[in-house]
Amino acid sequence: MFKRTLTTQMKYGMLHKQPEETVKLEAEASLHAIEWPDEKNNFHINLASLNTIKLYWPSGSLLLEGDARFLNLDGQGKVYREDGSLYYEGALFQGCFSGLGSLYRTDGSILYQGEFSQGSLKKGTEFYPDNTPKYKGEFYEGVYAGRGKEYYPNGQLKYEGHFYAGRYDHFGRLFSPKGELIYQGEFGSGLYEGEGTLFTVNGEESFTGQFYNGDPVEE
Repeated sequence: MFKRTLTTQMKYGMLHKQPEETVKLEAEASLHAIEWPDEKNNFHINLASLNTIKLYWPSGSLLLEGDARFLNLDGQGKVYREDGSLYYEGALFQGCFSGLGSLYRTDGSILYQGEFSQGSLKKGTEFYPDNTPKYKGEFYEGVYAGRGKEYYPNGQLKYEGHFYAGRYDHFGRLFSPKGELIYQGEFGSGLYEGEGTLFTVNGEESFTGQFYNGDPVEE
């Protein structure tokens, strides 16, 4: 096993803060061969593959550590903010968050846990700071999209149904913080829109019919 340290202009964009200076790279590699220094004292190294990679912020703190395969980040890894707090832990594929992983807040609490695809959230659970689930379901480009469930801070189910661009959309059910069903039916851009039913606190139907822009349409 051969180990060396070098500097590179490699940048990492998943933290929303790319180092503008050169960052330090450390790697362990498997080698086909090493030719001893020539007349100019140069080593000639024929790499078979990288096994592990570590990247450092310009300040010297660890940015990333992970498995490598065929000269790419591929396997399990960890990504850190410049202050040393853990940002991501989980699977990497060709340098992107891909597979099962977790995102963390600066205080160490879990923000998200689930599945990633090409660096974006795909399906999983978002948490409140006290580790209570806030949302469970599908994502598209980092926002709620598809089937999902949203929860109040007390853990009570708030909404279950379909989301689009982070808003309630198509069919769903909305609940009060005490678990009482408020509305069941169609939504559009987060509002009651289309066919639906409003309920009283006793669970009785108070209105069934068409809604427009969040309001019942009276006959």
